[in-house]
Amino acid sequence: MEQPKRILGTKINEQSYLEALARVKARENPNEKPETQTTIQINPNEIYIPEIKLYFQGERTHLNLNWDDTHKALKKENLRMPTLIEFATFLKHLNSDQKYQQLFKEITEVREPWRSNWIDAYFEKRKDGMYILTRNKTQEEKISDYITQDKTPGINLESWINNPNPQGLPRQNTSSGNLYYWTPEDKRVARFDANSGRAVLSCGGYPSGSDGSLGVYACREATRS
Repeated sequence: MEQPKRILGTKINEQSYLEALARVKARENPNEKPETQTTIQINPNEIYIPEIKLYFQGERTHLNLNWDDTHKALKKENLRMPTLIEFATFLKHLNSDQKYQQLFKEITEVREPWRSNWIDAYFEKRKDGMYILTRNKTQEEKISDYITQDKTPGINLESWINNPNPQGLPRQNTSSGNLYYWTPEDKRVARFDANSGRAVLSCGGYPSGSDGSLGVYACREATRS
């Protein structure tokens, strides 16, 4: 049904029209339950990443929570923690767009204060190799073509984010640079840290850790909008 612009000479808006249509429908079908509408709160600072069809929050939130509690808190808000490949793509997008250069520096720049970000990547060493568990450990995948030794320093940040392996880790041919890299360890998780001493892609963090400077750049599926 096409929405009329006026009824009896009076201009109406979309909300008024929908409410009137619902009342008519209710009279025609008195036993039918009205449809419920879900309102999704949109953060005006969200950043859309078209390559992965995700919206990222434009600021680090949920500070001072450990890895598990961060997952729980985000789920209540219909948000989630980004996987490693999603976080790398997020950084690549920020770095390629001039208007996001300040945010890129906020995450990666070597300076005070300490800034740290949880990433949805839990690692398990098994008989046939190292595995990455994502979506709060509900999905798993064997890791291939990645740097298996710590680089302190380092690897090149742009070389990593422009060409990560399928799981989001630095490939074996990643260029050398100043970004510290700690390779995946059994029963550890990933995060990205930056402070006055270094910037670090750490895949050896303890999931139980928490700090006021440790948070997350949460994301949500674009299909939710």
